[in-house]
Amino acid sequence: MAAEASPNQEQIDYWNGDTGTRWVQGRDEIDALLAPIAAAAIDRARVAPGWRVIDIGCGCGSTTLELGRLAGPTGSVLGVDVSAPMIENARSRIGPASAHVSFHLADASTHDFEPHAADLAFSRFGVMFFADPALAFANIRTALRPSGRLVFACWRALGENDWARLPMEAALAWLPPPEPPAPTAPGPFAFADAIRLRGILERSGYTDIVIEGLDVPLHLEGSMDAAVAFYRDIGPAARLLREADAHARERALQAMRGALARYHDGLGIRLGSAAWLVSAVA
Repeated sequence: MAAEASPNQEQIDYWNGDTGTRWVQGRDEIDALLAPIAAAAIDRARVAPGWRVIDIGCGCGSTTLELGRLAGPTGSVLGVDVSAPMIENARSRIGPASAHVSFHLADASTHDFEPHAADLAFSRFGVMFFADPALAFANIRTALRPSGRLVFACWRALGENDWARLPMEAALAWLPPPEPPAPTAPGPFAFADAIRLRGILERSGYTDIVIEGLDVPLHLEGSMDAAVAFYRDIGPAARLLREADAHARERALQAMRGALARYHDGLGIRLGSAAWLVSAVA
């Protein structure tokens, strides 16, 4: 099954290739790493029993399943993502207690949602990859009932996120730097500018917009070997490492190990993060 035709084809191809497979393999580490931010966003959502919820960019479904627990069997939760490997993995997690949870392979920016039916559209770092974010958020708004809510977490600037910045800077001592993306290009840090983000949501038809900073340490549990392997496969330098020759890749990994070792406390690595918690009303 292929994702629907979309202006986001580059992102669809990316998340259906090697990256999507690696994220499935690293699912538990990713979920644990992002758990403090996911918990804060879910707390902000205030899901009540019986609610109908959409989880945008649901990945392997951990937040979708938690939203389903809160909505209860009288509610329903739909997880949507463009990545076939992650949607397949998410579906494998549905059990008797989560029969009211479902997953659909689709691009939220173009998907034909049931109109005005959902109480909440939610996302944990799944909304920063739209080619036309105003169009995408407007499409998501069509799925919300009048006064339905949008709640999501997104990253602030890379420079504020030590968990991503430190290993990337260490690797770049040995790797050719990537071409700098446009500040508004789709990607993890596309919504770093809160003024721009507010403008996108206003143009998409939302009101009562609240954008608040969330600064929490993220803990990547395990040994130094596990930490280096995580950043090799999933971190912001992963694509550069895959494209590098063997010598440069090994040197870059050694540099990353040295940078990360200062933050290993015996149980894992703890580094700072900086996100926005965003809420708005349809």
